[in-house]
Amino acid sequence: VGLGAAFGRPILALIHASQHQILLAVLAVAAAIAIVLLIRIGTRRALLSLESGGWTGPLHLRLDSLGILVMPLCLGINFAGHALAVGLKLPLFLDSMGTILCGVLAGPWVGGSIGVLSNLLTSNTFDPVASSYAIVSFAVGFTAGLSRYLNWQRRASGWILLWVVCVGVSALLSTPINLLVSSGQSGVGFGDSIYASLSTRLPHAVAAFVGELLLQRQEHGRAGRCTQPQLGHLDSAAGDASAADQRSEAVDLDLREPFTFLFRSSRWGRRILVGAVFYAFFWLVVPGLLLLGYLVELSRRVRDGQPEVPQWDHRWRKIKDGFAVTSLFVLWSLPGIVVSVIGGILLDPSIELRLGSLGDVLSALGNVWQVMVLVIQMPVWAQYLQGGFRAALDVRAIIHRLRVNPSLTVVVAALTMILLVIGVLGLIALVIGVVVSLTYMSFVWAHLAGIYARLTDPAPRQAKAA
Repeated sequence: VGLGAAFGRPILALIHASQHQILLAVLAVAAAIAIVLLIRIGTRRALLSLESGGWTGPLHLRLDSLGILVMPLCLGINFAGHALAVGLKLPLFLDSMGTILCGVLAGPWVGGSIGVLSNLLTSNTFDPVASSYAIVSFAVGFTAGLSRYLNWQRRASGWILLWVVCVGVSALLSTPINLLVSSGQSGVGFGDSIYASLSTRLPHAVAAFVGELLLQRQEHGRAGRCTQPQLGHLDSAAGDASAADQRSEAVDLDLREPFTFLFRSSRWGRRILVGAVFYAFFWLVVPGLLLLGYLVELSRRVRDGQPEVPQWDHRWRKIKDGFAVTSLFVLWSLPGIVVSVIGGILLDPSIELRLGSLGDVLSALGNVWQVMVLVIQMPVWAQYLQGGFRAALDVRAIIHRLRVNPSLTVVVAALTMILLVIGVLGLIALVIGVVVSLTYMSFVWAHLAGIYARLTDPAPRQAKAA
């Protein structure tokens, strides 16, 4: 009896404890399966609703023209709101109203692109950290654009749903960035105070997420309340702008083509390897110019309906093209560089005492100019394809290409930054991976530039009208 009590009771206690643990494990697995099934059913229903609303997938873009003024207006709303929040040290960012508006009006890609450009603009003026959160702004704009296909903007409950989804997306994406950039803090007093109070009792990741969630609840709640009454006015303004500008028209853009055309070309492996070698030695100048000229020829072929990787021949002509486009973008960037240099000189303490914040203003203006050069990069490139060096300096012709479809210009500008980020992610495969991935992304960009040139080139429209 003594041995039975000595061994039996602990064994029975262990069995009881294990039964409890097994029961908890079974319940956890069952809950996980239920959540997965609910998410799967909800995702299917959402996809069906999106497709019935006209959505054709994330890589097929239907870009409706908003007119030349609406998107700068949305950028201005974001910029002014963020500047107001920083200047008054408000417990908000106020930089998502324009992004949500543009997404609801023009669709996912345009809304996301406005979010990216807004963050680039603010990071180059008064908030250097804003560029780290560009992916968050893109996700918010993309989400708002998807709601357009679900007609959420037509009813109050739809705006509530959009608010809930945007809050969740923003908090989920901002939390890891906060942990990487600022040890979990968001830089806003309200969110940081919540994080500080919870981080002593909860894991840092959970505390950061809760703080960001409550902060974004305030941010997007205010954005939703401010956006809904303005939507009708902006929608009618967009219609008036598009009606007044007969050249603005909707375009279709399939993003799968730029990413896959390379693999349908003959000897594509050898040609991208040659490009990677030239990319690796671009610092010797001539290989870099040769690669740029090759991208110019690739864009020309795509514009002319020949989407295939060209041969590495006519090297002298490619070097001349590479030198020409390099000189072009230096000339376009020169005003911003000069203004930024003057601003940097005026930031000297002995000069700043007499002139005040003039140096900061000039530096910001110079950085804004560089963002503008990023936006007009595709129109300048397309002008060079059509008419050479002088045509790429023709301001009137560049504005014409912008007016053909402003949404297209904004999206390809944002895609330029996205392609650069994807190319740099080749760092995972060490230096060779960076070179190959950046070369591949350069080919993708050149293909996009050829499509942009074809869509905005006035010659086909004139021939069609004739």
